[in-house]
Amino acid sequence: LSFKGYSQLLKLNRDIFIRNLCLQASFTFMTFYGAGLGDDIIAANAVLLNLLMLISYALDGIAYYAEAEVGRAVGQKNLPLLHESVLLAGYWSALFSLGFCVLFYFGGSGIISLLTSIEIVQQQANVYLIWLVFMPLLAFGSYLFDGVYIGAAQGRAMRNSMIIATFVVFFPCWYVLQDFGNHGLWAAMSAFMLCRSASLGLHYRYSQAFKQI
Repeated sequence: LSFKGYSQLLKLNRDIFIRNLCLQASFTFMTFYGAGLGDDIIAANAVLLNLLMLISYALDGIAYYAEAEVGRAVGQKNLPLLHESVLLAGYWSALFSLGFCVLFYFGGSGIISLLTSIEIVQQQANVYLIWLVFMPLLAFGSYLFDGVYIGAAQGRAMRNSMIIATFVVFFPCWYVLQDFGNHGLWAAMSAFMLCRSASLGLHYRYSQAFKQI
């Protein structure tokens, strides 16, 4: 790599690092704040976060495809290939997300019973399961466009989206909704995911960076 190439790689790694710090701050806060709501709540949240991880594993696989194809398109300066790759990855991400919504709606209670045998934890997890039913649709854009922006080496936009989602959306939403307890916490996480999806989607749609390469 040339010096310019190394510089771009360092900037991308820096942006990814900041993005990961913000992401971990949000999820860590969910754990610590949930602990203050009681042992049953924190255990239920741990079960539900496992369902969220299940979503992320599936959607990350599609995002890796988008990352590779977008990187290839940028390297070839092939704008049609770039948009076709994003469209295809978006289609499958949306389809898998709908599948998860249906799975959690009809089978979420059964999955929870597989993850824990403690009845009170199962009951609490089922109370808040509704947030996971809709989470895939709110979140799939964030996973998709993380792959797109990493593949295009556009880390700055991805970093800024995460900073806004964390400090302008997640924490303020939690603060406003904290009287609703754990429902307020999951509402803040839902808003966090939606902000990431929407902000990156709008940036992709209107940014000049993806209109010419």
